[in-house]
Amino acid sequence: MIVSVSLSQLQILMQVLLRVAALAFAFPFFDSRTIPRIFKIGLVLGLSLAVYPHVAPAVPPLPGDWSSIALGVLREALLGTSVAIVVRSAFTGIMLAGQLAGYQMGLAIANVLDPQTSLQVPLLAQMFNLMAMLLFLTLDAHHVLIRGLVESFALVPPLGAVASGPILEHLVRVSGELFSVALQVGAPVIVAMLLVSVALGLVARAVPQMNVFIVAMPLQILVGLAFIVLSLPDLASFLRNLFTTIGENFLAVLRLSG
Repeated sequence: MIVSVSLSQLQILMQVLLRVAALAFAFPFFDSRTIPRIFKIGLVLGLSLAVYPHVAPAVPPLPGDWSSIALGVLREALLGTSVAIVVRSAFTGIMLAGQLAGYQMGLAIANVLDPQTSLQVPLLAQMFNLMAMLLFLTLDAHHVLIRGLVESFALVPPLGAVASGPILEHLVRVSGELFSVALQVGAPVIVAMLLVSVALGLVARAVPQMNVFIVAMPLQILVGLAFIVLSLPDLASFLRNLFTTIGENFLAVLRLSG
């Protein structure tokens, strides 16, 4: 079998491959060190071949000089970084919520190895992150990212992304929202731990003979885990809305870059 590929088709495929590679790093799990590189390369190539027939008519020809091509590659890298900030800020806020809850419950000293970054992270932070990842895939939120990847070729021409002030303002606002996400996700446990601490303080004042420190640790862990379980239905609803917001911010960055 002989496959004939023209030079123009090859140039378009390379531009599609560059855009997919730049935006694919914004996907959760993609930058994990445990995923083999050959799998990442195959995934990028597979997505590029799947996207190519749908976006090829909208892809302009390559510039004639190397300086314009190098500048376009830099623009694609900046676009991928901007999208990654939008997507990963939400998951960073969720991990921060678990870290805050772990400090309140006395579990912050228990760390586990994060397979994505190969760093030690608090136990509850990793648990919250894995729950968010599971819901992200269960709710098909990754389809929103793939759809945004296809729409990016219509909103932003390959090698033609523009870095402007509105993009920076949008990224700063999205990055600041991760603290709001952390407080909303960890609010049930944080408030419960505050009430438990006040109650233990009153008990220590009323019954000085009682060793509150021995009772406090298991009680805080028990109450904290109980409130985490009770808040799971509301957490699922909150994350569903959060993932919808991620898709909207994804498209907003693309529109501002066009």
